[in-house]
Amino acid sequence: SFLNYYNSVSNAVSHTNFANAVSNAVSDPNCTNTVSNAVSNTNNAVSNLNCANAVSNAASNLNCANAVSNAVSDPNCTNTVSNAILGSNDAVPSTPQKSPKKQAPPATTPDPEILGILQAAKRACSPFDLVSAPIVDSIADLDARFAAMADDKTTIAVVPIFEHTAPQAPGMIGCAFATGDGARDFYCTWNTVQKTLFDVISNDGNQCRHAIAQFLSRSDITFAVYDVKPILQWLWAGGYSPNIAQFFDIQIAAYILHPSRSRLSLQSCVAEFIARDLPILPDQWLGTGKKQKTPREMPMQSCADAALTWASAMRQCVQPLKSALERANLSQIFSQIDIPIAETLARMEFYGIEVETNYLREMATDFDEKLRKLDEEAHKFSDEPFNINSPKSLGHFLFETLKLEPATKKNKTHGLSTDQDTLESLDHPIASIILQYRTISKLRSSYTESLIDCADRASSRIHCHFNECVTATTRLSSSDPNLQNIPARSDLGRQIKRAFVPAKGYCFVSADYSQIELRVLASLSRDPVLVNAYQNDLDIHALTASELFDKKIDDVTKAERQIAKSINFGIVYGMGSQKLSREVHISKQEAKQFLEKFNQRFPVLAQWLDDNGIKARQTGVIHTVLGHRRIIDEFLSPNKMIQAAGDRIAANSPIQGSASDIVKCAMLRLQSLLAQNNSKARIILQIHDELLLETPIDELEQTKAILIDAMTNACDIGIPLKIDLKVGNNWADM
Repeated sequence: SFLNYYNSVSNAVSHTNFANAVSNAVSDPNCTNTVSNAVSNTNNAVSNLNCANAVSNAASNLNCANAVSNAVSDPNCTNTVSNAILGSNDAVPSTPQKSPKKQAPPATTPDPEILGILQAAKRACSPFDLVSAPIVDSIADLDARFAAMADDKTTIAVVPIFEHTAPQAPGMIGCAFATGDGARDFYCTWNTVQKTLFDVISNDGNQCRHAIAQFLSRSDITFAVYDVKPILQWLWAGGYSPNIAQFFDIQIAAYILHPSRSRLSLQSCVAEFIARDLPILPDQWLGTGKKQKTPREMPMQSCADAALTWASAMRQCVQPLKSALERANLSQIFSQIDIPIAETLARMEFYGIEVETNYLREMATDFDEKLRKLDEEAHKFSDEPFNINSPKSLGHFLFETLKLEPATKKNKTHGLSTDQDTLESLDHPIASIILQYRTISKLRSSYTESLIDCADRASSRIHCHFNECVTATTRLSSSDPNLQNIPARSDLGRQIKRAFVPAKGYCFVSADYSQIELRVLASLSRDPVLVNAYQNDLDIHALTASELFDKKIDDVTKAERQIAKSINFGIVYGMGSQKLSREVHISKQEAKQFLEKFNQRFPVLAQWLDDNGIKARQTGVIHTVLGHRRIIDEFLSPNKMIQAAGDRIAANSPIQGSASDIVKCAMLRLQSLLAQNNSKARIILQIHDELLLETPIDELEQTKAILIDAMTNACDIGIPLKIDLKVGNNWADM
């Protein structure tokens, strides 16, 4: 092996033929040994002890990441990329080495493409002119315009006007179409309700709606949209079958270029990619507050002008966005992962999940009684009245009336804080009462009342939104309501989850990835101890404890395993000694010693974390296993604390983002396998690393087999993917 470790890795990564060699090997159906040959031919840089780390770094190259993506979808290449990433197990050092010394953080110099993205968001913009929209008022005119657009085979920007966007039945009342040729752009509506405000077509209304739906379902035209999901749902509600591959979602494209941008909206996209300011903003044109109107209440010409102005601006954004995706090597992942997953999420929203509203009402009543009793208990400690719901009143009662040891923490409005940390530090029984009160109060307002309001009155199903373009890590989120955030560990939280039930004749089946982020960490770092543990299905936390406490795995105590578990997961989130000491109730010095020993016992992992941080500092960006990226703006700040936050982001984001990649691949594979098997099972929820399906009872065994296949074979990262499978008649049983 080479003595100069860093030069050998550098040569392996920078070798111009490496990515192409891997890519060619992946596309070759007889690729069993090809990748390993390609790796071994990379200037002999990948050798012996350094093989695993060198290939791991090479795999982080964007082109190689895309090759990995291709391998996932190739049935003849199941183990190929795994072999390329793993190299030889014998080549990985198995003996403990000294913990690597921290290097001084390098200066951050993003490449021109990333600098362009960052600078575009700050440049001055010129006004975008308001378009005066022609309004189509006959089916004959509409058909003629669609025929002309179809003949040109050009990208068409589409802006629907929705009265509401309820996923189960979005209420579209009009739609604008822009080709880039202003002479042929137009707006069509079929609103016949308020004829005093709308001079609209009436007899042709249904025909126009049908014609638009048929046009948007064509597979030979590319449609540029901003948020494709409600359009898909509107088409499905009408019985149409659109092809997701024909949609170019501007929101998704802008998002994956810079997921951690502070603001993502149509106006920010227009400003960033064509340097123009919209004259009418989508979130303001209907007014705000009490003066806010619905689209039906707006004059038709106002609706038409606004929609066509947005469509015209979107059409101009298409080519700059496509070029930006190409420069960033994101085009493939955009078309193969990010656009298809939008369709899967739209279906999940469309299906929804059933909830027993009567059960929730009974729970709300029970919560009210519990709150009343807790309030009474709290008032027994003094005759002086106070408002348990008021932080100011409560703070006065705790620290003035009861003379409890005051906390030093203050808030801006009410003086001494009464937050959870403060209450937990108080040595008085009232603290526990207040904490219980707040927990129940939050559950009542956030879940019982809110969920009842969100349920569809006809079907009793809740149709929440799954957000693809919100988190900086590319993980999915949920809103309206947030069903990813229902407490799972407390008894009260499980009571709420019991309200979620399958449809009649169906049952729930869930699959939860086991330690997905730690498995990703093992894959990225290629630490031999971690890799061996997962390949042999060992208890990773007990193994870590045995390393830290110098004892056999069978002799590890629960307390020691808990410390190891906290360190393992803490590594993922950049946890320091102070947080570890609080979490496992040890001194800061002990926590520091544990972390130092961890680095000594897992030197390859420690080296990877250090190298990854240095590379992130240098480039200002990190990448996931499939090629998603996160630009770390924090490294460009002169503030050292903000830069330190960037270091934590650099440590965590490749892991969280890669876990998200795997879950998305699993969802796409699962959706495909369900369709291939004509299954009536459907994905209804995604809770980070867990998928919840609603399946006909007579298809349960088939669904379980499909689910295991989809999730364990979602993405080959060289580490076995393991899931926990559960079946139940309500969500609490999962």
